[in-house]
Amino acid sequence: MKRLISVILFFFSMCCYAGDSIRYYAATSFSYKKVVNGEWTDWSEWEDSGMIITLNLTKDIVEILSPKAQIYNITEYNDFNIDKDGGRTAKFSFVDQEGYKGIIRLRIEKNGNSQMYVEYANIMWVYNLIRIEDTLVTGLYQMNRIHTVFSL
Repeated sequence: MKRLISVILFFFSMCCYAGDSIRYYAATSFSYKKVVNGEWTDWSEWEDSGMIITLNLTKDIVEILSPKAQIYNITEYNDFNIDKDGGRTAKFSFVDQEGYKGIIRLRIEKNGNSQMYVEYANIMWVYNLIRIEDTLVTGLYQMNRIHTVFSL
């Protein structure tokens, strides 16, 4: 029960104000690493990104609007930590739209920098995040959705 309360407090602390439970972020850049010959590679070079990330706490869904939309259904809230440097991390399990399982970690450093890690058994991504206003994202979200649909 304490973990659940900690995770809930973490999500509220990610936001500048209380309101509905949908939060929008822009990924400014991303990096990845994968397993090759049984070993994790180093992180790739950072790549610029304009992806929109939606965190819907009501429906327990994280959605990343990339060229191939990524949908992660949260199945369990696992952990919440504050490290010795004051950074906060929440970790939860998910099942994606193709049925694969993994872990998402949301991290906020003491200086306010935010990152989201999407981890599978053989590949993981990290996204540098900034929070964007709900009114701004509505238009961007719809435009990206239309672009994604017509790019298929």
